Amino acid sequence: MAELPARVTGRSVPWARDLAIVTGASAYLAPWLVWGAWSMSTIAGVCGVLTGVAIGVTTPWLLERVRGRVPLPVLAALGFGVGAAWGAGVGAFVGIMGPTLLGPTNTALAAAMIGSVQLGLFWFPYTFLTVLGRPTWPVVVASSALAPVVGWLVFSALL
Repeated sequence: MAELPARVTGRSVPWARDLAIVTGASAYLAPWLVWGAWSMSTIAGVCGVLTGVAIGVTTPWLLERVRGRVPLPVLAALGFGVGAAWGAGVGAFVGIMGPTLLGPTNTALAAAMIGSVQLGLFWFPYTFLTVLGRPTWPVVVASSALAPVVGWLVFSALL
């Protein structure tokens, strides 16, 4: 994988790895622990990992481009928007690929809410730790562990 240039915001390989873990855990664990839907969860997990890698490869490069130009509260809020878009995409794909208890539209809506919370709460602390040169694994572990809780809350609200 080609390394995209980034100075303050870190290298793209750790971002890709860590976002693959968080998005894969979110996409797999949320539906699996709520419904035990193994096939749907597997499709969602694979899709989550692949899209997490794509987001992770580009994020440090994009952050480096906006650094100093976009206020921190706006950057923090962008994580929720990117997470919602990511979740909606994964949910729509899963809804189209197979039967879900919520149907394709509501699956995309639920996944958008889960993605918004997961990436919204994850990416800003992760970025902060990366810029400081500190270990990021605590945020990765916490966000991955939070996935089933967020999934259960969202699915419970929609059902």
